[in-house]
Amino acid sequence: DPYTTMFVLGLNGSLGVWMTRDALNFNTTPSWIRIADAPAGFSGTKAIEFVEQGDEAGDVMFFTGWNGQVTRVSGLRNVYSQADVDQLEVTNILSSAGAAVTGLSVDPNDPNHVVVTVGGYGNSSMGKVRETFNALSNNVTWSNIWSSAGLNNMPCYDVVIDVRDPSGKTIWIGTEFGIFVTEDGGDSWAMSNSGLAPSAEHIGPPVFDIKQQSRQGMFWGD
Repeated sequence: DPYTTMFVLGLNGSLGVWMTRDALNFNTTPSWIRIADAPAGFSGTKAIEFVEQGDEAGDVMFFTGWNGQVTRVSGLRNVYSQADVDQLEVTNILSSAGAAVTGLSVDPNDPNHVVVTVGGYGNSSMGKVRETFNALSNNVTWSNIWSSAGLNNMPCYDVVIDVRDPSGKTIWIGTEFGIFVTEDGGDSWAMSNSGLAPSAEHIGPPVFDIKQQSRQGMFWGD
């Protein structure tokens, strides 16, 4: 969490999801707090992301799992010891994606806007890229925005909602065939493999992880 320097580690099932506030304190051995059960399944936790802006910054995080679920954790700003964990609200906001939820992005400009990616080979009737605009509500609803014809059978691995687009419509996806991008909220998708393939429109290598770096309005990558 870049807002309060919380660091969270997700394991498998009963091994739990753990948090420390000491990750950047090099003068002490970090003290860890178990905040939730981890997702069950082959590799347990897949993605962990925090809300970074607004009233929920430093208070709300999401994690996904091999079991196809997405979980929201609220109340983190009040947790400083294991005794504080009972104040947390841990909510399953996606019960079954049909395969592992491999990536998650919280819109830097709107904490209610969250996009997830789904792995696995084979078609998913619910979609390999799903979006919600009410991620902080009691009844979260999801929609399929992966409309790339002929590519519905490939796994999608990670996602970033572009911080430079206040509308939230520019979304980058790491897939089995490289990077895809939409600038219209998923109505259309295009390959964007510049530097990974002979041209941006060529199939690229699998991309398992995507990060976007920016600082005080300065963007460091493209």
